[in-house]
Amino acid sequence: AVAADMLELALLTGLRKGEAVRLQWADLDDEAGLMTIGETKNRQPLKLPITPAMADIIERRRKARGRSPWLFPSVGNRKSEAGHMQEPRHALDALEKLTGIEITPHDLRRTFVSIAAPLVPGPVLKRLVNHKQRRSGDVTQDHYVRLTPDQLRPHLEQIQRAMATADQPKPDQPKMRIVA
Repeated sequence: AVAADMLELALLTGLRKGEAVRLQWADLDDEAGLMTIGETKNRQPLKLPITPAMADIIERRRKARGRSPWLFPSVGNRKSEAGHMQEPRHALDALEKLTGIEITPHDLRRTFVSIAAPLVPGPVLKRLVNHKQRRSGDVTQDHYVRLTPDQLRPHLEQIQRAMATADQPKPDQPKMRIVA
């Protein structure tokens, strides 16, 4: 259940595996509805709005919470020294057995980006996945655009709605498939 929740959160947010497994309860601000990922690949902290879909996962983890400071604690016989889950391989193996598709944690990130790309503007997508903005030659975009978590919220919710309805196309639209 811990690994399944971590993988679902990674899919819904585009977080890297290392960013997701290191989330602590202290990284969540329920009052502000924010999640802060402090340790990121580009060393730039990322603040994401907590959407209803993310809140459901957090609530499941909260109900199962013990004394661990980690949102996704290490469980079972092979606990990590760090105390947080290290590798969700067993959950991915179970998913592969069900689907016949080999999936890696990074495939979930690629799926998030693939679904998001046609739905949101490029600068929003780059911010959601915490990619640095490259110099585009556009002074406004390069120097002035600073997207807040509240500005990201409707976009993240739109992406997550598209994921939730991926198998339920509208009558006049082709069926969208989540690619791994």
